[in-house]
Amino acid sequence: METLLRPVRTAFAAMMPPEISVFDTQIGQMEERIAQLLRLRQAVLHRDELSAGIDQLRAKVQSTSETVDAESSKIPFEQLSDTMSDGINDYFNGLNAGDPSRWPHAPIRFDVGERSFRIRVGESSWTTLGATSVGYVVLGYHHALLKLSGRSGFNYPGLALIDFPMTLADKTTIADKENYLIEPFVTLATSNQSCQMIVCGRAFKNLKGVNRITLTTVWKQEQGEDNQDTSSEEL
Repeated sequence: METLLRPVRTAFAAMMPPEISVFDTQIGQMEERIAQLLRLRQAVLHRDELSAGIDQLRAKVQSTSETVDAESSKIPFEQLSDTMSDGINDYFNGLNAGDPSRWPHAPIRFDVGERSFRIRVGESSWTTLGATSVGYVVLGYHHALLKLSGRSGFNYPGLALIDFPMTLADKTTIADKENYLIEPFVTLATSNQSCQMIVCGRAFKNLKGVNRITLTTVWKQEQGEDNQDTSSEEL
């Protein structure tokens, strides 16, 4: 049927005035312009919605920033700095109880700011210390945080996990030194039931006041192969 009608349509088209074809083309162009304008209108409406949403979010951000600024002004940064500094230096006092030469440096000052903190040894940055002394400062930092456990106004969870290396930075074996590094924490845990510390290392022999668990099988990787080591212990 389509084949039969095609000659009829061709003849009918030939009979139409040429203006009809021009008008038909113009109508098609105008319809396309209308469609473009509708799409543009939708885009403008969507932009207006986005702009309104952005303005609302900006107002919320401004309001939240003002609240944060107001609350930040209430934070006693100097008192917090004193608390952290005292906690770290208390750890050093515990170290030096058995040997005053263990921490021969000036006291630590831990300064807490609104967006950062700074650690000083006397008037110098703590980065001027040797590697072993830096390790002591890190342990003192954990000690200071644990002291906050259970105290009013602080939300520290009261848990510290420390895994000692095989040797300290000065190449002295951990087995010779780790007990006195832990003893200040033992003293703290004895006086503060809100805190707990779990330490993994290679000795802890004769360390009192702790729950000592010997790990009978510990896997370590060495030169691409797994080997057993039964000398590690957990506190």
